[in-house]
Amino acid sequence: MDLRDTPDSLPPDPSPQNSQTLDSPASDATTSAPTVPAPAAAWAGPAITGPMSIGDLLDRIFRLYRARFGVLVLTAAVLMVPLALISGTMMGQFMVGYMDFVQNMATSASTDPGPAFGALAGYGGVIFFVAILSGLVSGMVNLAVSVHGLRFYEGETLTVVEGLRRALPRLWHVVLLYIVQFSALIAVVMVVAVVVILLVMLVGLAVGGAAMFLFQDSEVGGPLAAVGLVILFICGYLFLLALMGLPVLYLSARWIVAVPALVNEGLGPVAALRRSWQLSKGSTMRTVLYLFLLFVLSSLVVSIPLAVIQQILLILPIPVNVSLGLSTALGSLFNIVWQPLYAIGLVLLYYDLRVRRESYDVARRIDQLEQEVGAARPAAGV
Repeated sequence: MDLRDTPDSLPPDPSPQNSQTLDSPASDATTSAPTVPAPAAAWAGPAITGPMSIGDLLDRIFRLYRARFGVLVLTAAVLMVPLALISGTMMGQFMVGYMDFVQNMATSASTDPGPAFGALAGYGGVIFFVAILSGLVSGMVNLAVSVHGLRFYEGETLTVVEGLRRALPRLWHVVLLYIVQFSALIAVVMVVAVVVILLVMLVGLAVGGAAMFLFQDSEVGGPLAAVGLVILFICGYLFLLALMGLPVLYLSARWIVAVPALVNEGLGPVAALRRSWQLSKGSTMRTVLYLFLLFVLSSLVVSIPLAVIQQILLILPIPVNVSLGLSTALGSLFNIVWQPLYAIGLVLLYYDLRVRRESYDVARRIDQLEQEVGAARPAAGV
């Protein structure tokens, strides 16, 4: 706020801190006038001034990731390095034992089948334990990185410890959110699968019956009917995969910003899913495209380099347990780089959807102007 807008009837502020010069119609070149101190920055991150294109979103992902690279990667490393050590050790040990037993079963007919079930159960238990642990760690990393990204765009930069401390109380909310989301996806997939399987069976019976009736006196009727049924079931299988994938993709796109909404707005799991559904309304195809580009980015950052390294490990003259353990551990370590990038991408999409649905940029600018005016009034003596 400029002092030239101050009414002439207000007396000048004689306080020493306001002795710096400021151009005013009432002062000449040698007269000092009070200066309004600049208010504290209310927006430390790059300001969101309107809806962002897909290119803008991807550009801002790398800008924010670069600006907070050390904190974000260290946040992921604190949680994922122990996971890499645990999963690599356990998977390598149990996988080697299981492979040795399978090889003995193939080469010796007198091998007792009893240990096979024990090895299979042990390997399955290890996979289940590592999967649960990986889910918890992944949820905590997404949560902590979301806290950092959201607070950065609200004008606050956190340390690694502060981010983890703020994220920890919300961990079980995120776990419940994942459980609700996964259960809903499984229910939808099962309903679609049952409907498609019944439909394919009915069509198969109808086509098979028609083929038997038409070719009942022909020698080629049976083989033709068999080939037709095989083709029908292959087409039905592909159709089933497509129909199961479409609702999963649609629901994933509608629930994509549930975690940022849960963190930023203090919502529960179901309320966060509902909030994401509301924000993504009308932007489903755009969100699907955004997810596809993030998947491509994940392939370039994680999947392809990791696959190349794993193939190199398999041909090196090192023990199998070491090779398998390193492959599993490297998968977790690569995620240290990728997972913060993905979480930041969801935070930016959350802000973009709020801009498109709620004019969040306008409301945020109004709040910022009100803060500036409120800080300027006491300094001007108003």
